Parts: sequence; C-alpha cells; structure tokens
Amino acid sequence: MRIMESRTSGALETPRTRAKRPNIRQAAFEDYRQIAALHIRNGLPVRSLEDWMALWKSNPVYRQFEGRWPIGWVLETDVGDIVGSISNIPLAYQFRGANCARLRLAPGSSMRAIGTARCCS
Repeated sequence: MRIMESRTSGALETPRTRAKRPNIRQAAFEDYRQIAALHIRNGLPVRSLEDWMALWKSNPVYRQFEGRWPIGWVLETDVGDIVGSISNIPLAYQFRGANCARLRLAPGSSMRAIGTARCCS
C-alpha cells in the first residue's frame, strides 16, 4: 500500500483515505451563509446579505436575463459543505459607441477555496 504525505496538512494518508474532490455546481442565493463563511476563513471582507444580493438583483444586465444567469459557481463536498466559490457578475459592454447586446461576459470575481479544495479550483 502506498502512503503519501498530504500537501496541505502534512498528515499521512493512503489512496483510500484521501478526500474526494468536491463537485462543482451553480451557486444559489441560498448559499450566502457558506460563501460568507468561506470569505471569513480566508481573511477577506464579507458583504452583508443585502449588498451581496444587490450585485445581481440591482444589476440591470442580470435583470435582462430574468434570473437565467448563473450568479457563480461553488465547490461542494459530498456532505454539502461549500469549500470554494467564484462569483459571476454580468456587465454591459460597448463597442464603437454601441451596446453589445450579444456580447455576454462576466469577469470572475471573488474566487475563494479552502486549502483542501485549492487543487480543484
């Protein structure tokens, strides 16, 4: 049996005891508490729930999509713990003075992952 040292904790582990990779899924507004906790664990500022939701709900580009725009992505363990996240905030662009309605871009924002999930983010 092969025994390895974990890069994150220094603990010995076998291939069978190594943690499973988290799953990626679309973030939801209901994920706020876990995403905020992830920011705190990483020493980052946390927006209030109202300010965080306003990034999308008060965003005219997001409203044009009538909620069909993913607010971001999360890395989630099999037991439902969020161990990584990235926000997806749509922005309006102009090219040569004209609005680009067909151009759909959202720069990644606020990517965070805890140590054990950083290899997957």
